[in-house]
Amino acid sequence: PYLPQAAGIAIARLAGFSALGCMYAGRIANLLFYSFLCYLALRASSRFRAVLAALCMMPLSLFLAASTSSDGFLLGLTWLFIGLCLKEQIKNFDIVLLAAAFGILFCAKYSYVSLLLLLPLLSKREHKKNNFDVLAACLAAVAVFWGLATLHTAYASNYVPIPYENGAIDPAAQLAFIFSNIPRYCA
Repeated sequence: PYLPQAAGIAIARLAGFSALGCMYAGRIANLLFYSFLCYLALRASSRFRAVLAALCMMPLSLFLAASTSSDGFLLGLTWLFIGLCLKEQIKNFDIVLLAAAFGILFCAKYSYVSLLLLLPLLSKREHKKNNFDVLAACLAAVAVFWGLATLHTAYASNYVPIPYENGAIDPAAQLAFIFSNIPRYCA
């Protein structure tokens, strides 16, 4: 999720910018990447496009996108996932893109599992009557990205996994809370 910021910072360093200039270059690169993901989401969506555009341009969304945190990247992928779910005619490449977005989002934060509730919004394809293959692709993408992250941590990173600062935080309990009352969570 930090690749856009890292690219902006690297370009600014090559151009000889100061530390402050590098930080702003990272912020601008993150905002540009967020804008690109929002463009893809709006282009894919054929229903509720105005609502999706309003969500993409909310002040909080733009504030997060113009920071150097991972939230802009993850929020942009969320809008892309939603835009693909609202597409009129979904194709195989769209399923791959949808699954990749979900795999990255879920590996970043488990609470993104709630996006799977949007899969029934997918349009029916000519040769398929259900969306179980899309669900299987999303779960396969989770396995791939989880495996890649694990391999990176084990072999290419010199950092050990960072434990939660608060030992009482339990992601499984957070998911159980979300699924304990779906209407309350959606509200």
